[in-house]
Amino acid sequence: MKLNRKLLCVSTVSMAQNMRRSGGSAIDARTSLHAGYEIGQIKRQMAERVHAWPKTWSTMRRAMVRGLDRMKAQYPLALTVFCLFTTGAVYAKLPAQPMTDEQKAKAVETKAKAAAAARKEAGLLAKSQDRVADRYIKAQKAKGVVVKPTPIAAAIAADSVKASKAAKTVKAAKAPLLEKLMCRTGPNDRQARLIVEVVKGRLMEFAYYTRFGTGVCSIHGRRGDAYTKWEDGADGNVAVKLLTGNARAEYKPGRVLIKFSDVDRMPYCGMFGELNGSIEVMKKKSECGLKGVFDRMGDG
Repeated sequence: MKLNRKLLCVSTVSMAQNMRRSGGSAIDARTSLHAGYEIGQIKRQMAERVHAWPKTWSTMRRAMVRGLDRMKAQYPLALTVFCLFTTGAVYAKLPAQPMTDEQKAKAVETKAKAAAAARKEAGLLAKSQDRVADRYIKAQKAKGVVVKPTPIAAAIAADSVKASKAAKTVKAAKAPLLEKLMCRTGPNDRQARLIVEVVKGRLMEFAYYTRFGTGVCSIHGRRGDAYTKWEDGADGNVAVKLLTGNARAEYKPGRVLIKFSDVDRMPYCGMFGELNGSIEVMKKKSECGLKGVFDRMGDG
């Protein structure tokens, strides 16, 4: 029993020394000989550590809630950026739409204008260079040295003039929205007439009339009617299938040429024979151009 008391006192003294080294108070040093007090101090420290956890957890929870709030606030922005990126990627992979005829014509015209402007600028630059060269030549002549000039400016100027004329020709050859052409040739007893209507470069209707003595021929065709079949070809040409035979129309702005082949005169003229020949109408001419329509086998 005495040995146990001695051991308890020794352990209490060692604990007091440890408390003093760790910064314990004077009261702890004075009361360190009481074993129950030491145990109470240990329990108090453990309780303080345990009660400190709720404060730490509340701090962590507050930080987590704030982080979630920030994520909720930034979510619409992130979603918008993602949608824009996805839309841009999909649009970049889409194939380009084919150009229409009007867009192609505008592109060609713009390219021609740019080329003409480039030639003009090159001509002006060449002229300025030639002026410098002329000054140099004059200076060399004054010194007694002969230098032959190179006429670059004249050649470039000629090219620019040719290009401008070609551009004007192309612009003039553009088909108008609506054209109505008509012509008449010959006296009353031997005459030929032709009237055509063209819309945006497409022949829409034609009326052919001839008179030879007492014989009269009349052929009329319009797109969509029940008596003709129209088939468009390249460069504005049209193949028209009549009741008997065929007609081929060639179109250029301000000019229409119609060729008849193997056309039976009976449905259109009320007489025997065939109509083979051509008739032409031009914008600046009042008379028709005829070829073969009054022949023996093809008179109207």
